[in-house]
Amino acid sequence: MSDSNSTETASEKVIVDGTTVLDYLRKNPDFFAEHPDILEQLDIPHPCGDNTISLIERQVLALREQLLQQRQQFDGLMGNARKNEILNQQLHKLTLQLIDCTSLDEIFSVLYVRLTEDFMADAVQIRIFLAPRCTADWKLHELSDWDGVIPEVIKPLIDNTGGEPVCMQIRVAQMTCLFGEQATTFGSGMLMPLKGKNGHIFGLLGIGSRDPERFRHTLGTIFMSQLGEIAGCIISPYIADIQG
Repeated sequence: MSDSNSTETASEKVIVDGTTVLDYLRKNPDFFAEHPDILEQLDIPHPCGDNTISLIERQVLALREQLLQQRQQFDGLMGNARKNEILNQQLHKLTLQLIDCTSLDEIFSVLYVRLTEDFMADAVQIRIFLAPRCTADWKLHELSDWDGVIPEVIKPLIDNTGGEPVCMQIRVAQMTCLFGEQATTFGSGMLMPLKGKNGHIFGLLGIGSRDPERFRHTLGTIFMSQLGEIAGCIISPYIADIQG
């Protein structure tokens, strides 16, 4: 009789493993609140060494790590916000100066100066593919250097990008065509097709920098698209066969 009872008692024993404990704690989230003394008895390996710490200390460490990560993310977002604000202010300033220009020569000069001084470009180049409305503007190297002919190496940029800016890192040949040997000193750069309101591409604006981080995808193609659109809109009235 006693042997039978012992067998039944043994069979009724429940084997408790880690999964069972986890399931129980998930179903009873108030367990530690009801038994705070248990927290002081739990020892957990310290993440940075062999010492043991209580569960409360481990939670504090985890919270500190989480707060540090959130702080770093916040600082990064604030830094980007400040950079974007500065870029927008500079773009606004450039736009106002371009609106006041009364000739192609003056437009080109403003673009060269502002992009170099305000946007920290080490080099800026502009090339126009179509004839100017005023024949006197042919003397400008921005039009005469290519004499209205688009170099073969540039054509894929015009045909395949949809008029969107591209990074120098994937357009090295085009940057070299535009800047010559100076392009070999660049760490980063952008190429922006110039187009009128009708979407017709009539020129190219290139910006180069020795800083590899200055003109990359992280700067934002939206900003560069806006810059290209503004320059194209201002220049296009001076170009023949362009409707705005």
